[in-house]
Amino acid sequence: MRRATRIVVLSAMALSAPVFAGTEAAADAADTTPPVVKAIKDPPFPDGLNHWWITPVHVTWSVTDPESTPDVVVGCEDEWVFEDGNVDFWCVATSAGGRTEALTHVGLDQKPPSVQIRNLKPRTYTTSTLPALDDVGCVAADRVSGILEGCVLSGYSAEPGDHVLSGFAKNRAGLTTTTTVPYTVVGGDGTPPVVTPVVSPPAPDGQDGWYRAAPTVSWTVQDAESAVTSRQGCDTTTISQDAPQATVACRATSRGGTTTKTFTLKHDGTPPSVPAIVGIAPGVYYPNAPLPPREQIRCTSVDSTSGATCTITGYGRAVGTHTVTATAVNGAGATSTSQLVFVVKPDETPPVVRPLLTPDRPDGRNGWFTAPVVELDWKINDTRSNIVTRRGCAPGRVTADTAGTSFRCLVRSAGGTTDRVVTIKRDASPPTTPQFKGIAPKTYTRATVPPASAVACTSSDRTSGASCAIAGYSTSIGTHSIVARATNGAGLTNASSLTYGVSP
Repeated sequence: MRRATRIVVLSAMALSAPVFAGTEAAADAADTTPPVVKAIKDPPFPDGLNHWWITPVHVTWSVTDPESTPDVVVGCEDEWVFEDGNVDFWCVATSAGGRTEALTHVGLDQKPPSVQIRNLKPRTYTTSTLPALDDVGCVAADRVSGILEGCVLSGYSAEPGDHVLSGFAKNRAGLTTTTTVPYTVVGGDGTPPVVTPVVSPPAPDGQDGWYRAAPTVSWTVQDAESAVTSRQGCDTTTISQDAPQATVACRATSRGGTTTKTFTLKHDGTPPSVPAIVGIAPGVYYPNAPLPPREQIRCTSVDSTSGATCTITGYGRAVGTHTVTATAVNGAGATSTSQLVFVVKPDETPPVVRPLLTPDRPDGRNGWFTAPVVELDWKINDTRSNIVTRRGCAPGRVTADTAGTSFRCLVRSAGGTTDRVVTIKRDASPPTTPQFKGIAPKTYTRATVPPASAVACTSSDRTSGASCAIAGYSTSIGTHSIVARATNGAGLTNASSLTYGVSP
């Protein structure tokens, strides 16, 4: 119940100062602060926990202003809180100095929490019918402040005799409740509980007793003669980590004794690593070229839990595209694969035959060698198939002048035939010394000196041929020397000179 009586406590100045015409405005003008509003509670502080009152609360207000007479606008009533719950009160006051709004809160909870013990009645049980402590429930509730502690059970026993089970709870205001259930146990138990593991899936879903999906192990605990008083490790367990040996255990106790049951399984839920293919690379190969043989190609994979093996399929040497597949299998039967693609093509190009000369090129003119010795060797290559025929191809050596000595190399593979002929021209001898024609080493008169068209020279070279030219010829009066220069086809030269005179 709430009683509302308007009670406002004013300051002494506000109560005693008379108000005259002409002085009210002066007083208001001097007021620069709003009223002071304060809630007064009885009891003044929460007498419970967590800011809760547990006895009725009386709320009044103090409104003061030392500078002018305050005026209560709304609220500010004298209030009593008798009902449990949360209540807010407010007060608004004004004076010449301004307006003040104040709010206060009261939380009241006078009732202790409710406590209910379930599944155990005040009666007589046998050791086989007495509910286990895990099956006995305790429920606490408080609709106002809520539960701070509980529900806590104490006093449970499965031993024969008289017992009292207590259920305790405390609400947030600090009020407590203890509920009791008296009961009696009669009879005995000569055997411990029966503990049985229950696995899901019931049988390994992998090879060789391995689980690939994460198995779940739960337990059934039964005792027909007395209640199970203790369970340790008997909660449902999911084996999510890979392990070659995972062990779970359940320990249960009743009046007849204790049973400890273990269960061991193997779990590998991770496939082996992606296999690596070694011994061959992706690319183009030819029948008899560097295509690796099958026995050199293998694959590797790792599985740290159940181990792994790896096999190769898809290898071939026939012309076409081949896909090599590596398949890895771990001990649990999980697989992973990788692939490599290579192409086998027929050899459609003949061997490469390259002559190797020393000197590596003609050192004279017009493709002629002038070195003392010209040597020839052959470089033969076919990267796509084997050489099946080789004719000639022997090293050669030329030390004498020759207008042309030919060497031959014929090579055949699956890709075709290459027939290479190399002709070496060598002339290391200069042409013969030039001989003058149409002029003699003597003195001519201007009337008898030969014309230039009549003067010539001759030279020979039986290997590369020779040509001859005159330089310095003149028909003017005086002594003259002319030069005959012969050049053979290889660019070697020879020269001679002749002196003659011309008189008037």
